[in-house]
Amino acid sequence: DQSPDLMRVLGELYIVDKQFDKAVQVYLQLKSDEVFTYVRNLDLFTHVKGCVLQMMQLDAEKTIELLMENLHQFTIREVVEQLDDTPQLLHKFLHALFEKDQHT
Repeated sequence: DQSPDLMRVLGELYIVDKQFDKAVQVYLQLKSDEVFTYVRNLDLFTHVKGCVLQMMQLDAEKTIELLMENLHQFTIREVVEQLDDTPQLLHKFLHALFEKDQHT
Protein backbone atom coordinates (compact mmCIF):
# COMPACT_ATOMS: atom_id res chain seq x y z
CA ASP A 1 0.00 0.00 0.00
CA GLN A 2 1.28 3.45 -0.91
CA SER A 3 1.88 6.16 1.67
CA PRO A 4 -0.89 8.79 1.62
CA ASP A 5 1.73 11.55 1.39
CA LEU A 6 3.33 9.93 -1.65
CA MET A 7 -0.06 9.38 -3.24
CA ARG A 8 -0.96 13.05 -2.68
CA VAL A 9 2.30 14.14 -4.35
CA LEU A 10 1.57 11.74 -7.21
CA GLY A 11 -1.88 13.31 -7.60
CA GLU A 12 -0.35 16.78 -7.71
CA LEU A 13 2.19 15.65 -10.31
CA TYR A 14 -0.62 14.24 -12.44
CA ILE A 15 -2.42 17.61 -12.20
CA VAL A 16 0.72 19.50 -13.25
CA ASP A 17 1.24 17.03 -16.11
CA LYS A 18 -2.44 17.40 -17.12
CA GLN A 19 -3.09 13.67 -16.58
CA PHE A 20 -6.41 14.52 -14.99
CA ASP A 21 -7.99 11.05 -15.17
CA LYS A 22 -5.10 9.63 -13.16
CA ALA A 23 -5.16 12.54 -10.71
CA VAL A 24 -8.88 12.06 -10.07
CA GLN A 25 -8.34 8.35 -9.41
CA VAL A 26 -5.53 9.10 -6.94
CA TYR A 27 -7.65 11.58 -4.99
CA LEU A 28 -10.63 9.23 -4.96
CA GLN A 29 -8.39 6.39 -3.79
CA LEU A 30 -7.14 8.67 -0.99
CA LYS A 31 -10.77 9.51 -0.20
CA SER A 32 -9.67 13.14 -0.35
CA ASP A 33 -12.26 15.83 -0.81
CA GLU A 34 -9.60 17.77 -2.75
CA VAL A 35 -11.08 16.00 -5.75
CA PHE A 36 -14.07 18.36 -5.56
CA THR A 37 -11.84 21.44 -5.54
CA TYR A 38 -9.85 20.21 -8.53
CA VAL A 39 -12.96 19.23 -10.48
CA ARG A 40 -14.53 22.63 -9.89
CA ASN A 41 -11.43 24.82 -10.30
CA LEU A 42 -9.95 22.99 -13.29
CA ASP A 43 -13.29 22.12 -14.93
CA LEU A 44 -12.57 18.39 -14.80
CA PHE A 45 -16.18 17.28 -14.86
CA THR A 46 -15.69 15.14 -17.96
CA HIS A 47 -12.96 13.27 -16.06
CA VAL A 48 -15.30 12.25 -13.24
CA LYS A 49 -18.43 11.33 -15.20
CA GLY A 50 -17.82 7.64 -14.49
CA CYS A 51 -16.93 8.20 -10.82
CA VAL A 52 -20.24 9.51 -9.48
CA LEU A 53 -20.74 6.61 -7.06
CA GLN A 54 -17.22 6.94 -5.62
CA MET A 55 -17.70 10.67 -5.23
CA MET A 56 -21.13 10.27 -3.63
CA GLN A 57 -19.65 7.79 -1.16
CA LEU A 58 -16.93 10.30 -0.35
CA ASP A 59 -19.29 13.27 0.10
CA ALA A 60 -22.83 13.08 -1.23
CA GLU A 61 -23.62 16.75 -0.62
CA LYS A 62 -20.55 18.05 -2.45
CA THR A 63 -21.13 15.62 -5.32
CA ILE A 64 -24.76 16.63 -5.69
CA GLU A 65 -23.80 20.31 -5.63
CA LEU A 66 -21.25 19.66 -8.38
CA LEU A 67 -23.77 17.66 -10.41
CA MET A 68 -26.44 20.35 -10.11
CA GLU A 69 -23.95 23.00 -11.26
CA ASN A 70 -23.00 20.89 -14.29
CA LEU A 71 -26.28 19.42 -15.51
CA HIS A 72 -25.31 20.39 -19.05
CA GLN A 73 -22.29 18.04 -18.99
CA PHE A 74 -23.97 14.68 -18.39
CA THR A 75 -27.21 12.84 -18.86
CA ILE A 76 -29.38 12.05 -15.89
CA ARG A 77 -29.37 8.45 -17.09
CA GLU A 78 -25.57 8.30 -16.68
CA VAL A 79 -25.88 9.24 -13.03
CA VAL A 80 -28.91 7.07 -12.32
CA GLU A 81 -27.19 4.01 -13.82
CA GLN A 82 -24.18 4.53 -11.54
CA LEU A 83 -26.34 4.98 -8.43
CA ASP A 84 -28.87 2.28 -9.29
CA ASP A 85 -27.55 -0.17 -6.66
CA THR A 86 -27.48 2.45 -3.89
CA PRO A 87 -31.10 3.56 -3.40
CA GLN A 88 -30.28 6.07 -0.65
CA LEU A 89 -27.73 7.92 -2.80
CA LEU A 90 -29.99 7.69 -5.85
CA HIS A 91 -32.82 9.22 -3.84
CA LYS A 92 -30.58 12.11 -2.72
CA PHE A 93 -29.63 12.84 -6.32
CA LEU A 94 -33.19 12.62 -7.64
CA HIS A 95 -34.47 14.77 -4.78
CA ALA A 96 -31.88 17.46 -5.58
CA LEU A 97 -32.85 17.26 -9.23
CA PHE A 98 -36.53 17.67 -8.33
CA GLU A 99 -35.72 20.63 -6.06
CA LYS A 100 -33.66 22.30 -8.80
CA ASP A 101 -36.48 21.77 -11.30
CA GLN A 102 -38.93 23.37 -8.85
CA HIS A 103 -36.83 26.53 -8.79
CA THR A 104 -36.43 26.91 -12.55
